[in-house]
Amino acid sequence: MGEIVFKDLTLKEKGKLLLEELNFSIGEGELFMIKGPSAAQNKAVLRLIQGFATPSLGSVKVELEEQNFSVGSNLVPFLGELTAKQSLALPLIARGYSKVESDNKIYEIAKYFSLEEVMDIQVKDLAKEEKALLGVAKAVVAEPSLVLLEEFSPYLDHKVAVLVMTYLHEISVDFEVTVVMVENDRRLHPFAAKILHLEDKRIKDLVGEGVDLNKLMPFLKI
Repeated sequence: MGEIVFKDLTLKEKGKLLLEELNFSIGEGELFMIKGPSAAQNKAVLRLIQGFATPSLGSVKVELEEQNFSVGSNLVPFLGELTAKQSLALPLIARGYSKVESDNKIYEIAKYFSLEEVMDIQVKDLAKEEKALLGVAKAVVAEPSLVLLEEFSPYLDHKVAVLVMTYLHEISVDFEVTVVMVENDRRLHPFAAKILHLEDKRIKDLVGEGVDLNKLMPFLKI
């Protein structure tokens, strides 16, 4: 199995120290959560994995078994003038899906996240909850092998957040998709195989050895 490895990693940007001496690994197919009081530091971990940031010291290596692994994320801002459907089509076009295949995938993901009625609306006119759901949908629609997600739960009703987490849990278990996400809502932490707690630029704690279904089930009964 492959993994993502942070080794002695320190990150400085614009003269500011964001992360210091991080050492941890993320197993392929894990649902890995990052939590901490600093949104900038939490997001920096995702940017380092995707290559949007370069370590000042140390290294981060993405060594997944699939050599040409694909990445889906909600880190890149939407083009507000596009419709929701056009936004979902972009990663599919990039992956070489045909028009028919793209339409089918968009229909499936829009139905799952209850976004069918907003597909023809421009992104700039969507509500915050709709934009948050669309961001997750755009990250997963092209069936990537690695999904990176900024925190989305603050914009969602808890039941909807659980629906999204159930989907992410299923693709990590059934298809060995590696999911790395920022999440500070403790109610959603039982979905994670591991949780990295950052504080004062360093690792405060790293817990979890896989999802405990006994703890997870009560959270799904809502």
